[in-house]
Amino acid sequence: MKIGESTRVIRVPNLSKQTTTYLNQHDEGAGTRAVPEAANFLFDKVPELFLSRYINHRVQHANQRNSPHSIIPDIHAYNFPSDRQNVNDSGASQTDEAIFEFKTFEACPTRYYHENVIKTAVERRTDEHMRSTKRVIELSKRLDMEFAPEIVGNGRNGIVGPFEAIQGQFYRKQIIVFCAGAFAEINENGEKLIKRLAKIAAAGNDGLTMSFTDNASAMGGRALLFSGQKVLDQ
Repeated sequence: MKIGESTRVIRVPNLSKQTTTYLNQHDEGAGTRAVPEAANFLFDKVPELFLSRYINHRVQHANQRNSPHSIIPDIHAYNFPSDRQNVNDSGASQTDEAIFEFKTFEACPTRYYHENVIKTAVERRTDEHMRSTKRVIELSKRLDMEFAPEIVGNGRNGIVGPFEAIQGQFYRKQIIVFCAGAFAEINENGEKLIKRLAKIAAAGNDGLTMSFTDNASAMGGRALLFSGQKVLDQ
């Protein structure tokens, strides 16, 4: 998918798959690795006793993603370039683990029959989903009550359980929502993700093969060229 193409026919699994593929194929610069449908993103973060209880519960359901108490991000990214910078390191940025959800929608009055100057349709949809993803914290608390009751009890003692605690280990301490609309517009999170993908590509072998003179539609560094033409290009 080239930037600027209509995303009307792009479905969430395809967009998520393309991003995963790009992160894994262009990891020379930052060592970024992405896992799709990350059912196991809690591994090595929650003590084995509590995690095994959660896994045993989840595998009893044919559709694990929709099973009760299940949290499965669309993508779990390792070594994802963050906004933070290392102290006294000439601007070098740190990396974090990040979890992503991908949302798309088609042209319809429900999404577009609004005042879109102050807040666009994709940002409105993002806000809706972010309100729903607050349930991740609530769901984490429920996981603690269900699978770590000896720590949190009934959840009213103010103690943070192991499932709730690990949410703070991820970039921005929450799920990052990438939203694409029917007319190729994307939300702010999507723009930031594309820029980071462009920087990863520009830092790797593909960046060495990009020609400044052969590209008449963009000016600037390799990252700008990639963000204009190469990012998420199949």
